Amino acid sequence: MKFFSFILSQILLLFVQACGVSNKNNDEINYIDPPLEESMDGHNISGLYLAKFETMNPHINGTLPGSLTLKRTNDRLQTFLRLFAGHVRIKHRQAIYPGKRCPTLSDDLNLDGHIDIIEARSVIGKILIPLDGNLNSQYSGKNYFPRGDLSGNYQYEKISSFSLLLKDLRDKDEEPNDHVIKLDENEPFGLDGRVVMIEGVSQDTLLPETVVGDDELKNYESYPIACGVIQKNTSTAPGTIYNGETPGPTAEIGENQDIPAEGPIHFPGRRIEPPPEEIPEEEEI
Repeated sequence: MKFFSFILSQILLLFVQACGVSNKNNDEINYIDPPLEESMDGHNISGLYLAKFETMNPHINGTLPGSLTLKRTNDRLQTFLRLFAGHVRIKHRQAIYPGKRCPTLSDDLNLDGHIDIIEARSVIGKILIPLDGNLNSQYSGKNYFPRGDLSGNYQYEKISSFSLLLKDLRDKDEEPNDHVIKLDENEPFGLDGRVVMIEGVSQDTLLPETVVGDDELKNYESYPIACGVIQKNTSTAPGTIYNGETPGPTAEIGENQDIPAEGPIHFPGRRIEPPPEEIPEEEEI
């Protein structure tokens, strides 16, 4: 009888252990991240993508809430970025990078308490898509970036052609030694998992000499202030997409998609006239 009880207890123990292993395996399967939406021609990239900003160097910037929303419908790519509590009347350079995470203070290589542009790019790589005056070209709109208003807030809105953007990313890299990168010949493209970063603080911001700029900009001009990882979004992002349309300026999608819409452009709380055909470098778009 004792022997029979012993055998039964061992059988029950094995059954419980087997169930535990099965549940453990099921838990591991449930936590596997879905594959990123990447392809050579971008056919599987559609719908909404959202990046919520994290403040970089908060001891200098305080808290900077904001987000980037991207929406692709057929060949139409809508881009809407907003940042709050930034620096007054400062031009903010902004771009999408190939990196998969935002830099943190653990990436402060010289231990000066700041993440400068060189340290940031060691994590996120070179610029892939400048969020400037022309999303269909990495270079033609490079001098046009938004400025903060009198409260340090700004909104950036663009409508572009997804196919022209992707074609430009696959063109030959005519300047391989700069801070902008093209896609490799066999490299798939995707928005999901890319990183968006914003730069720029006021000139009177006290920065140590160890904080460096890139080859073209002063350290305060290229000082990283906000970053976010782009993720596929299955629900409408608040305040960004209205009835399937992005509020603000619209333009025809084509080779020269930077032509402003006719008439005044309306942003919430302010009125901005369309820019002239040629804008000096320091003018606000």
